[in-house]
Amino acid sequence: MRTKLPDRRNSWTQTVKIENQRFYLTCGEREDESLGEIWLEAHKMGTFSRGVLGALARMISVALQCGASVSEIVNALKGLNFPPQGYVSGSTVCNQVSP
Repeated sequence: MRTKLPDRRNSWTQTVKIENQRFYLTCGEREDESLGEIWLEAHKMGTFSRGVLGALARMISVALQCGASVSEIVNALKGLNFPPQGYVSGSTVCNQVSP
């Protein structure tokens, strides 16, 4: 059963740069401050790539709202790789994207 977040919620946005590509990750929180949704935006990226990135973020958000844990989602997506790859700056969570 999906538990949607309230219309008004806390969130934060992190700017991340991978090689020369800039991304904006916005995380929406549940009332208990756990992760409930994500939004991904890419600077200077084509409409198809931005659409796929948005669809991925939406699917992750739905999975979170249906009870999947962050570690389950990470394990399901582990091993996927596509450009850009390399050093991540601006992130406090991780510092290397590896293939």
